[in-house]
Amino acid sequence: MIIINPLYFAQFLLNFIYVLITIYQFINIKKGLFFSHT
Repeated sequence: MIIINPLYFAQFLLNFIYVLITIYQFINIKKGLFFSHT
């Protein structure tokens, strides 16, 4: 049985959410630039 350290799990979740937000913002910026040029 694997015991997961809650602190490590919380850190992993924070990193995962941060990456998702970064990717989401990057996609929105690309869309914004694309639409502003047309």
